[in-house]
Amino acid sequence: MKDDSTNREHTYLRDMELSKKLRENYGYMCDVDSLMCDFNNRQPCGLLEYKHWMIQDPIKILKMPKTVVQKRLADRAGIPFAVCFYKPGVDGNPWQYNVLGMNKAAVKILGSAGAVQMSEQGFHKYHALCRHVSAAKGYPEVADWLHPQLVNYKGGGDE
Repeated sequence: MKDDSTNREHTYLRDMELSKKLRENYGYMCDVDSLMCDFNNRQPCGLLEYKHWMIQDPIKILKMPKTVVQKRLADRAGIPFAVCFYKPGVDGNPWQYNVLGMNKAAVKILGSAGAVQMSEQGFHKYHALCRHVSAAKGYPEVADWLHPQLVNYKGGGDE
């Protein structure tokens, strides 16, 4: 029988570790190429660009034309846009995230224009705030990693 579900990996051009984690934990609501759209009741609620923690020169990535275009799309839609540098958990350690608001709506939710260190619980809460829903509890709360090139970098949507 053919699997036509939205949970099936189609292109294999993704970070498979992240894609598998999101599909197993959050189901059909997550489909990651590199840009994810949060939505609720078929309405867009936020854009999030995922970047692996080993990426070279993250500041250059943040200033690329595609990031500027994504910010402009989010601004026109009136939704937050952030870039997330994620560090997969290893040996039972939880995943961790550095989230940088790229427009005013994201900075408002994050409470900072700088990179915000997030645990899985904090990251889930960010998505819940974007979607205007209550956050579930029970995710790991370790948030002690910050990408060294993001120290003192401010996003906030300035081009």
